[in-house]
Amino acid sequence: MTTMLNRRYTLVEKIGEGGMGTVYRAHDRLTGDEVAMKQVLSLSAPAGARIPGDAAKRAESLRLALAQEFRTLASLRHPNIITVLDYGFDGDDAKPYFTMEWLHNARSILHAGRGLPLQEKIGLIVQVLQALAYLHRRGIVHRDLKPANVLVTKDEPDGLRVRVLDFGLAAIRNTLQPTENVVLGTLHYLAPELLQGKAASEASDMYAVGVIAYELITGKHPFMQDGDDPSDLVIAVLTRAPDLMRLWETTLVNVDSALPPQDDAPTNAPLHEQANVDTVMLAPSHLAGAQPTTASTDAPLGSVTFDDSRDEPTLRLNVDQLETDLANLQQRGSDPMSTDSDAAVHLPSTLPLGTPDFFQTREIRAVGGDNRLIDIFSRLLSKNPAERPVDAQMLIGELCSAVGLPIPPETSAIRESYLQAAAFVGRDEELAQLNAALDSALQSKGSAWLVAGESGVGKSRLLDELRIRALVKGMVVLKGQGATSGTLYHIWRDPIRRLALFDPPDDSAASVFKRIVSDFDTLIGRDIPLDSALVKPSQLAKALTEWFGAQTQPILLLLEDLQWAQDSLDTLESLNQLAADHKLLIVANFRDDESPDLPDQLPTMRFLKLKRLSPQAIADLGAAMLGSAGKKPEVLELLQRETEGNAFFMVEVINALAQRSGRLSAIADSLATGTLPERIFTGGLLQIVQRRLDRVPGEAQPLLRAAAVAGRRLDAAVLRHIQPTVDYGAWLRVCADAAFIEPAQFAGPEVWQFAHDKLREGLLYMMDAEERKRAHRAVAVAIEAVYADDPTVHAVALTEHWYEAGDKKKERQYARHAIKRAHMLSDFHGEIALIKRALEDGGDDTRDSADVMKSMGEALFQLGDFAEAKIHHEKTLAVARRINYAEVEAFALSGLGRISAYQGDYVTARQLIEACLPLYDKAVQAGETPTRAAITSKAACLNDLFVVASMQGDYEYAAKQVVQAIELYRSINNKKGIADCLNYLGNLAELRHDYDEARRLYLESRATYLEMAQRQGVATSGYYLGRLEEEAGNTAEARRWYDDSRAIYEQIGDRYNVADTIVCQGFVCLAEGDPEGAEALFLEGMMIAREMGAMPPLLHGLSGYATLWEHQGKYESSADLLACMSVNDSLDDAMRDVRLKPLREKLVPHFPNGLPAQSSKTAEEWVALVLPSTEARAESPPAVV
Repeated sequence: MTTMLNRRYTLVEKIGEGGMGTVYRAHDRLTGDEVAMKQVLSLSAPAGARIPGDAAKRAESLRLALAQEFRTLASLRHPNIITVLDYGFDGDDAKPYFTMEWLHNARSILHAGRGLPLQEKIGLIVQVLQALAYLHRRGIVHRDLKPANVLVTKDEPDGLRVRVLDFGLAAIRNTLQPTENVVLGTLHYLAPELLQGKAASEASDMYAVGVIAYELITGKHPFMQDGDDPSDLVIAVLTRAPDLMRLWETTLVNVDSALPPQDDAPTNAPLHEQANVDTVMLAPSHLAGAQPTTASTDAPLGSVTFDDSRDEPTLRLNVDQLETDLANLQQRGSDPMSTDSDAAVHLPSTLPLGTPDFFQTREIRAVGGDNRLIDIFSRLLSKNPAERPVDAQMLIGELCSAVGLPIPPETSAIRESYLQAAAFVGRDEELAQLNAALDSALQSKGSAWLVAGESGVGKSRLLDELRIRALVKGMVVLKGQGATSGTLYHIWRDPIRRLALFDPPDDSAASVFKRIVSDFDTLIGRDIPLDSALVKPSQLAKALTEWFGAQTQPILLLLEDLQWAQDSLDTLESLNQLAADHKLLIVANFRDDESPDLPDQLPTMRFLKLKRLSPQAIADLGAAMLGSAGKKPEVLELLQRETEGNAFFMVEVINALAQRSGRLSAIADSLATGTLPERIFTGGLLQIVQRRLDRVPGEAQPLLRAAAVAGRRLDAAVLRHIQPTVDYGAWLRVCADAAFIEPAQFAGPEVWQFAHDKLREGLLYMMDAEERKRAHRAVAVAIEAVYADDPTVHAVALTEHWYEAGDKKKERQYARHAIKRAHMLSDFHGEIALIKRALEDGGDDTRDSADVMKSMGEALFQLGDFAEAKIHHEKTLAVARRINYAEVEAFALSGLGRISAYQGDYVTARQLIEACLPLYDKAVQAGETPTRAAITSKAACLNDLFVVASMQGDYEYAAKQVVQAIELYRSINNKKGIADCLNYLGNLAELRHDYDEARRLYLESRATYLEMAQRQGVATSGYYLGRLEEEAGNTAEARRWYDDSRAIYEQIGDRYNVADTIVCQGFVCLAEGDPEGAEALFLEGMMIAREMGAMPPLLHGLSGYATLWEHQGKYESSADLLACMSVNDSLDDAMRDVRLKPLREKLVPHFPNGLPAQSSKTAEEWVALVLPSTEARAESPPAVV
C-alpha cells in the first residue's frame, strides 16, 4: 500500500484492525524512521447522507478515547513503556491518529517466553512490573493488561526487552469510579472485583499480571478450562481457585530444563492467545471463540451478555442478577463448572468468592517444594483485592528471591523516567494562561509569548505540556531549538521542515528555505534551484511571514533557547506581528540568567516569567519522584535547602540520593537508618560529579577527563586518537550509564555531548594543574593529527589547548591563524580576546609579539574605539621601530592614518598612509616579508589612500591608487582585496553619476563577500546599494538594504558604520513622510558617533537635521546649518553630492537674496545643540527657529 497521510507518513502495511481503529506500519518522511500508527476508523457517511445518531456518538467516543490514550502516553517516558511520537488528524472527517516507535520483530510476552528457563520468564514479568511501578507512581491504572499489550523485542546488548502498550483504557487513579453494568477490558484478565462492577485500581492491574505470569509459566489460563465459554469463565474467576499444583509442577520442570521453542502456538495454548499470534502494536484484543452480541438462551448465567457495538466486544453484567445467579449455584452446593461432586466449592455468603486452595499449598510443602513462588501467585490471584500485592517494586524483590535471581539494578534510564518524566507540578497557573491563549488562537486570535526563567527551572516541560494539549486539539505543532554551535538560522530548520509537509511554499520562498534546510526540495517533492548567497534576515522574515500568513490550519510554534538564536530575533519579531489575526500561537523560551535583555529585543511578545518552584510544589514533585519517601519532612527540608526550587537541581539531588542508596526505592531505608547526609553536596555540583564519576570504572576515567578538556561535544576521532586501545562504543555506554553524556540534540545519532556543561566543568575543577596541562597537550596533539590536512580550521581550539599546556610557541603559532580567521569573519570581539591571550606574558620585543600586537589596534578601530586603537597602534609602532620590523611599522602607520581620516583630519591621514609605501618595499627587499603578504599589505595601503584622497576630493589621485591596488590583488588572486576595490570603483562611478556601473560593481563585490562569508564586506556593499536606491527614490528598497547592513554591523560590533547607517535610515524615514521617526534615528546615529569621536557620521547626522528642518518649514535654521557644513573639510564630496546639493536646491526659493555664506555656529556648537546631555534632551528638545 502507498497511501500518504498528511504528506508525512507513508502507510506501508496494515498490521491490525478492530472495532476502534486500524494499526499500520508507516514510514515517517520527516525523520526517515519506521513508526507504528494507530488511527480511528472512518465513520463518514456517503455524500448527502447523515451519520445516524448512535454512530455519531460512537465516532465521538472513539476520538475521545484515542485523544485520551495519546495524552496519557505522551506524558510517560520509561524503557518498558511504548514511546508515543506524534498526534494528528487526516481526511475530510478529520480522523485522528497517533504514532509510536516501531518495534521490530516484536512478539507477545507469551510467545517470546516459550521455551525459556523459569528465571528468564520471571525476568520478563519483572520488566512488566517495572513499568507498572512507574505507572502507579504516576497515579495511572492501565486497566487492560494482557499478553497482546505486552510486547517483547530483542535489543542488543540488553537481551529481551518488554514494552507495555495500548493505553486506551488507562486512567488516573482518582478519576476511576464504579461502573454500572459495563466492564471495560479483556475478560480473561479482568479481576473479580471488576466483574462485580467495582472500580479499577492498582490491585486489578496486579491481578492481570498474575494471570499473564501464570500463563507464561504453565501455558494455561489459571481459571479457564477447555471448552469453557465466556459465561463459564466469569463464574470460574468469581468462584474457582487457581490450580496452584499445576504451577508448582511446571516450575519444577522449568528449573531443570526449558521447553523447546515453537514457531506456532501450541494446541493447548489459551484460545485468546491463539487468536493473537504475533500480534503487533496495539492490535485489538479478541475474546475467546465466538463473540455473541447477546447471551444465548442456554447460557449458564443470564446476567452475562456482550455488546459488540464498541471497539471490541464489551462484557455487560447485571450485578444484581449476577449475585442471584451465584446464590442459586451456592444453594445447589455444586461447582457449575464441574461434574465431580467431590470438587464441590462451598461459596461464602458474601462476594468476593473463592480463594486459592489451602490443601494445594499444604501438599506442595509436604513433597518438599519451595512454595515462595506459589505464595506469590496465591496472593496475586486472590479474589480479594486487599490481599494482593500492590507495590510492584516489592513484588519484584519477592519474585527474584523466589527463583534465585538477583534484583536487577536500577538503570539510569529507569531512574530518569521517575525524575525527568515525573508528574507535572507547580505550573498550573502558567499552563492555564497558555492554554487560554491556545483556545483563542483556534478562534483566529493568536498571540506570541516569551517564557523566561533560569536554566533548569522547568521552561521546556511547560512547553511540552502545551504541545500535548495543542496536538489533541488539532493544531499543527512546530518546534525549533536554539543551539550554541548551530548553523545560521538553526532554530528555524525543524519548523520549516515540518510545515513543508503540510503546505509546500512557492518557489520563491522555497529557494530561501533550501539554503537553510538542505533536503527541502526532497521534502516538498520538487526541484528547487540552489542560490549560494547567504539568506538575509529580511529575506527569511518575508518568506516565513507570507508562508505562515497563508496557513488555514491552526499552528502552535514552539521555540526553545532563544538565548542561542540571536540571528533569528528580528525574524521572530516580524512573525509575532502576524499572530494577532491568525490561528497562530507562538511560545518561545529563553534563559534569562544568560540573556536578561532579550525581552527588549522582542517587544511585541507577552512576557511570562517562571519562578522557582514553591515549597508546596517541591513537596509534590518530591512525592512524584520518590513516593512516600518524598513526603518525609527531612527529605523535603533537604530538597528545599539544596535546590531552592530549581527543578533541574532537584533531579540532580534525588539522583545523588539514589546513587548513595543504590536505587530510588531504597532512599526510604536510608532515612530509616539515619544515614541521610547533612548535605548532599557542597555548592551542588562537585559532589554530584564525584558520585557520577564513582560509577565510571577507573580505566574509563582518563578518557572522560580528556573529553572534558576537549569540550562539551565529543569528537570521536580525537578521543580515539588519544586512547586508541579503548573500545569507544563500550566507553560511551559506560559514561552514558553514569549520566555523564547523552546524544547531542539535532546532531545525528552518533554525536554525543556532556549532559550538562557543569558536569564537564566539575571534572576540570577536580583535575590538578599538571593533569590538566597533560590533558590539554594530548588533545592538541590529537587535533593536529586527526586534522593534519588543515589544523588551522581548529585554530581557536588549538590556541586554547596549547595555552593551557604551557607551550607559548605553539599557542602563538595557532593564535595568529585564529586571529586572522576571526578578523576575516568580522568577529572583532573574539579577535581581541585571542590577541589578549596571546599577549598575556607581557609581549616581548620580538617579531612574533609584533605580529600579534598589530592586530589589536585594527580590531579596536573596527569596533569604533578610536582612542584605544590609537594607543595600541602607537605601541606597535614603537616595538616595530625598535626591532627594525618594516612591515609591522607600515601597518601601524596605516592604522593611525585611518583613525585620523575617520576623525576628519585628512591631511595627517594622507601623510601617515603615504609613508607606509616605501616601508612595504623595504620589507620585501630585506626578505623579511613573503612576496604575497607584502603585495597584500601594499594593496591595502593603496586602498586607504583612495579613501583619504576621495574625502579630500582628489579623485584623480584616488583613482590611480585603487587601480594599482586591484592590479596587485588580482596578481595574487586575493578575493577580498578585489571586492574592496570594486566597492571603491563603484564609489567613483557614483560620483560620475554612472549609477548603472556603480550598481554592477557593488553587486559584484557583494557576491564575492558572500562567497567568503565576509560579513563586514557584505554590509558595506549593501550600504552602497541602499544609497543608490535612495538617490533613485526607491525608498522601500533603500530601507531593505540599510536594514540588512545595519543588522550585520551591529552583529560584528562595527559602531562607526552602525552610526552612519542609522542616519541613512533616518533619511529614508523622512522621504517616506515620518519626520518624528527620522529625528529619532538622526539622534541615535549621532549619539553613537559622538561616543566614538567619529566626525563624518556626526556631520552626516547634522545634514539630516538640516534636511528635517527644511521639511518642517524651519528654513533659517536649515540654511544656517547648511552654511556651516558647506565649508567643513571633514565632509567628503559624496556626502556633499548626496545630502547637501538636494537640500540647497530646496532652500534656494526661500532666500531671494541668496543663501547665507557663513553660519552662526561651528559644527561642534551645532552638535552640542542637537545632542545635549541625555537628561537635558529628555526635558527640553532642541529649540530651533
